[in-house]
Amino acid sequence: PMTFESLPGSYAKDSKAVYFRGEIVQGADARTFSVIDDCYDSPILAKDIRAVYRNGLVLQDIDPVSFKVFNIDYALDKSNIYFKGEGGFAVVPGADPTTFTALGASYAKDKNSAYYMATRISEADDATFTIGERHYGGTQSGDYDAKDKNHFYRYGKVLVSSN
Repeated sequence: PMTFESLPGSYAKDSKAVYFRGEIVQGADARTFSVIDDCYDSPILAKDIRAVYRNGLVLQDIDPVSFKVFNIDYALDKSNIYFKGEGGFAVVPGADPTTFTALGASYAKDKNSAYYMATRISEADDATFTIGERHYGGTQSGDYDAKDKNHFYRYGKVLVSSN
Protein backbone atom coordinates (compact mmCIF):
# COMPACT_ATOMS: atom_id res chain seq x y z
CA PRO A 1 0.00 0.00 0.00
CA MET A 2 0.88 3.65 -0.21
CA THR A 3 1.72 3.79 3.51
CA PHE A 4 4.37 1.04 3.40
CA GLU A 5 7.70 2.18 4.85
CA SER A 6 10.95 0.24 5.03
CA LEU A 7 12.77 0.71 8.35
CA PRO A 8 16.32 -0.13 9.46
CA GLY A 9 17.16 -3.59 10.73
CA SER A 10 14.77 -5.72 8.65
CA TYR A 11 11.68 -3.92 9.98
CA ALA A 12 8.93 -2.31 7.92
CA LYS A 13 5.50 -0.87 8.64
CA ASP A 14 2.37 0.39 7.02
CA SER A 15 -0.67 2.16 8.48
CA LYS A 16 -1.99 -1.07 10.03
CA ALA A 17 0.94 -3.33 10.97
CA VAL A 18 4.63 -3.66 11.74
CA TYR A 19 6.77 -6.36 10.08
CA PHE A 20 10.07 -8.00 10.95
CA ARG A 21 11.68 -9.93 8.09
CA GLY A 22 8.31 -10.08 6.35
CA GLU A 23 6.32 -11.42 9.33
CA ILE A 24 3.79 -9.34 11.27
CA VAL A 25 5.02 -8.24 14.70
CA GLN A 26 2.02 -9.20 16.84
CA GLY A 27 0.59 -6.38 18.95
CA ALA A 28 2.95 -3.70 17.65
CA ASP A 29 1.53 -0.20 17.26
CA ALA A 30 2.47 1.00 13.77
CA ARG A 31 1.77 4.63 14.61
CA THR A 32 4.38 4.83 17.44
CA PHE A 33 6.80 2.11 16.31
CA SER A 34 10.47 3.00 15.74
CA VAL A 35 13.80 1.19 15.48
CA ILE A 36 16.09 2.34 18.30
CA ASP A 37 19.21 0.20 17.88
CA ASP A 38 20.46 -1.37 14.68
CA CYS A 39 24.09 -2.28 15.42
CA TYR A 40 25.50 -4.58 12.77
CA ASP A 41 26.47 -7.26 15.29
CA SER A 42 23.78 -6.96 17.97
CA PRO A 43 20.08 -7.76 18.17
CA ILE A 44 17.82 -5.26 16.45
CA LEU A 45 15.85 -3.27 19.04
CA ALA A 46 12.67 -1.31 18.48
CA LYS A 47 9.86 0.08 20.58
CA ASP A 48 6.37 1.48 20.47
CA ILE A 49 4.05 2.94 23.10
CA ARG A 50 3.37 -0.54 24.55
CA ALA A 51 6.57 -2.60 24.39
CA VAL A 52 10.25 -2.99 23.53
CA TYR A 53 11.09 -5.53 20.80
CA ARG A 54 14.19 -7.58 20.09
CA ASN A 55 14.31 -9.03 16.58
CA GLY A 56 10.53 -8.69 16.33
CA LEU A 57 9.70 -10.30 19.70
CA VAL A 58 8.41 -8.50 22.80
CA LEU A 59 10.86 -8.15 25.68
CA GLN A 60 8.87 -8.69 28.86
CA ASP A 61 8.86 -6.32 31.85
CA ILE A 62 10.73 -3.46 30.16
CA ASP A 63 9.24 0.04 30.23
CA PRO A 64 9.15 1.34 26.62
CA VAL A 65 8.68 4.98 27.60
CA SER A 66 11.93 5.20 29.60
CA PHE A 67 13.91 2.56 27.68
CA LYS A 68 17.13 3.70 26.01
CA VAL A 69 20.28 2.09 24.69
CA PHE A 70 23.68 2.97 26.21
CA ASN A 71 25.88 1.16 23.72
CA ILE A 72 26.23 -2.21 22.03
CA ASP A 73 26.30 -3.96 25.45
CA TYR A 74 23.91 -2.11 27.77
CA ALA A 75 20.44 -0.56 27.89
CA LEU A 76 18.23 0.79 30.68
CA ASP A 77 14.73 1.73 31.67
CA LYS A 78 13.42 3.53 34.77
CA SER A 79 13.95 0.46 36.96
CA ASN A 80 16.87 -1.58 35.64
CA ILE A 81 20.10 -1.76 33.70
CA TYR A 82 20.20 -4.57 31.12
CA PHE A 83 23.09 -6.40 29.51
CA LYS A 84 22.28 -7.19 25.88
CA GLY A 85 23.68 -10.71 25.59
CA GLU A 86 23.31 -13.17 22.74
CA GLY A 87 20.68 -15.16 24.63
CA GLY A 88 18.56 -12.13 25.51
CA PHE A 89 18.51 -9.34 28.04
CA ALA A 90 19.83 -9.90 31.56
CA VAL A 91 19.20 -7.50 34.43
CA VAL A 92 22.43 -6.23 35.97
CA PRO A 93 21.63 -6.84 39.66
CA GLY A 94 22.20 -3.88 41.94
CA ALA A 95 23.26 -1.49 39.18
CA ASP A 96 22.24 2.12 39.77
CA PRO A 97 20.49 3.60 36.70
CA THR A 98 21.30 7.19 37.71
CA THR A 99 25.11 6.74 37.90
CA PHE A 100 25.64 3.83 35.51
CA THR A 101 28.28 4.30 32.81
CA ALA A 102 28.99 1.82 30.02
CA LEU A 103 32.77 1.71 29.53
CA GLY A 104 33.04 -0.60 26.52
CA ALA A 105 34.29 -4.17 26.00
CA SER A 106 31.28 -5.40 28.08
CA TYR A 107 32.49 -3.46 31.15
CA ALA A 108 30.54 -0.82 33.07
CA LYS A 109 30.52 0.89 36.45
CA ASP A 110 28.30 2.94 38.73
CA LYS A 111 28.68 4.58 42.15
CA ASN A 112 28.64 1.15 43.81
CA SER A 113 30.72 -1.23 41.72
CA ALA A 114 32.16 -2.30 38.40
CA TYR A 115 30.50 -4.90 36.16
CA TYR A 116 31.42 -7.32 33.42
CA MET A 117 28.41 -8.22 31.30
CA ALA A 118 25.61 -8.69 33.88
CA THR A 119 27.95 -9.68 36.74
CA ARG A 120 29.23 -7.45 39.52
CA ILE A 121 33.02 -7.57 39.93
CA SER A 122 33.19 -7.80 43.71
CA GLU A 123 36.96 -7.16 43.88
CA ALA A 124 36.84 -3.98 41.78
CA ASP A 125 37.53 -0.51 43.10
CA ASP A 126 34.90 1.47 41.20
CA ALA A 127 36.67 4.81 41.73
CA THR A 128 39.83 3.70 39.87
CA PHE A 129 38.38 1.01 37.58
CA THR A 130 39.22 1.60 33.89
CA ILE A 131 39.38 -0.30 30.65
CA GLY A 132 41.80 0.14 27.84
CA GLU A 133 43.14 -1.63 24.86
CA ARG A 134 43.72 -5.28 25.51
CA HIS A 135 47.28 -5.85 26.63
CA TYR A 136 48.85 -9.14 25.66
CA GLY A 137 52.01 -10.30 27.42
CA GLY A 138 55.06 -8.24 28.21
CA THR A 139 53.88 -7.06 31.64
CA GLN A 140 53.87 -8.60 35.08
CA SER A 141 50.11 -9.03 34.73
CA GLY A 142 50.07 -10.99 31.48
CA ASP A 143 47.01 -10.43 29.31
CA TYR A 144 44.47 -7.96 30.73
CA ASP A 145 41.62 -5.78 29.46
CA ALA A 146 40.74 -3.72 32.59
CA LYS A 147 42.43 -2.59 35.78
CA ASP A 148 42.03 -0.65 39.01
CA LYS A 149 44.44 0.39 41.76
CA ASN A 150 44.49 -3.16 43.15
CA HIS A 151 44.06 -5.62 40.26
CA PHE A 152 44.30 -6.42 36.59
CA TYR A 153 41.26 -8.11 34.99
CA ARG A 154 40.53 -10.23 31.96
CA TYR A 155 36.91 -10.96 31.00
CA GLY A 156 35.82 -9.66 34.41
CA LYS A 157 38.08 -11.98 36.44
CA VAL A 158 41.00 -10.89 38.64
CA LEU A 159 44.36 -11.85 37.15
CA VAL A 160 46.90 -10.53 39.65
CA SER A 161 47.39 -7.66 42.03
CA SER A 162 48.54 -4.44 40.35
CA ASN A 163 50.82 -3.62 43.29
